[in-house]
Amino acid sequence: MSTMPIAISGAGVAGMSTALHLAKKGHEVHLLEAAAELSEVGAGLQLSANALRCLEPLGLLPALKAVATAPLSIEMANGRAGSKLTRIPLGTHAEEKYGLPYLVIHRADLQNVLKEAIRAEPNITLHLGCRIQNAVQHEDGVSLEGGLCGRHLETRYACLIAADGVWSKIRKNALNLPSAEFSGRVAYRTTVPIEGVPEHMRNTTGLWMGNKSHLVHYPVHNGSMLNIVAIRREDWHEEHWAYTASTLELRKAFEDWQDEPRQILELSENWTRWALCGLRPDGPWHKGQIALIGDAAHAMLPFMAQGAAMGIEDAYILSSAIEKLGTTSEAFAAYEKARKPRVARVVRQAINNERIYHLPMPGCFARDMVLKTSSPESLLAKFDWIYGWKPEDDALN
Repeated sequence: MSTMPIAISGAGVAGMSTALHLAKKGHEVHLLEAAAELSEVGAGLQLSANALRCLEPLGLLPALKAVATAPLSIEMANGRAGSKLTRIPLGTHAEEKYGLPYLVIHRADLQNVLKEAIRAEPNITLHLGCRIQNAVQHEDGVSLEGGLCGRHLETRYACLIAADGVWSKIRKNALNLPSAEFSGRVAYRTTVPIEGVPEHMRNTTGLWMGNKSHLVHYPVHNGSMLNIVAIRREDWHEEHWAYTASTLELRKAFEDWQDEPRQILELSENWTRWALCGLRPDGPWHKGQIALIGDAAHAMLPFMAQGAAMGIEDAYILSSAIEKLGTTSEAFAAYEKARKPRVARVVRQAINNERIYHLPMPGCFARDMVLKTSSPESLLAKFDWIYGWKPEDDALN
């Protein structure tokens, strides 16, 4: 094992998960985060069994269950027609099927659980206000370039793991790879107190489908809030990638939908409009002793709700590769070879899901008929390859 510490740029979900796995294996880790504090921000996300299987060895399951919700089902409906199509079982059915629950959680709650674990881990040093812009490889390790980190940038590291997100500076500057691109899709996001939400929506995940658009809602903050996300194909002409939006914009965008889904949009007056950007997973994920992880390697669109889960899986497999092969280029190559086929398949599934969710007439009639006549259990079973995944399935060669 190298005596030099491992550097991780970015203290998001993937970065903190990687730091914890490496620290448990005895590595000294420096976690370098651009923000001056680890603020609890973001929207809801879904933690299926495959992600929890990678977090369970870290001892995080009890803390996650305390702040998350296990929805009983996914209820799929046609937003323009207002018709309910199917109810896919989750809850105890999913837990018995996959061995772990299917949880929905606010990103802030997940970040807080990871943050508390980081602070309790003596092998991890967290450096805040440390914006890493670039990295240089040497015969004896990697040095970092950036600002607001003082003497820490003078440290030589055994390797660098770039977990700095979809707009990764390491990806662009150190690996000379293309940046993320706007996908042509926009997400409107909000959360509202559960008290104002109809009773039947409080313990399920709702999915309403429409022409080039869909609406998702599910409980977060241990069931005290409802997370709502409306996604549409739209242009983006703003200077920044997110800004505050009004309900008026949403009313116009979904004016041809039925009353029930439109009433969900009326639950909040405070929305954030996000440009959805992505990266193709087929480019290189490492160069020498620098590796990309999570969104920095393969930012995907949210139509399979697996973006965070893929970063969490990455963290487990990358730490295992380092445990087996050391802090070497060979370890990073083995991690990339093991992970890339699965991530690429999930990306393809997300793209296919969007096609299904956003079908216009008359194609949506055939979709609705298939959903109505298929058994709910068979619809869930189509994703056994995602939710039933185990770390040993991504064999390291």
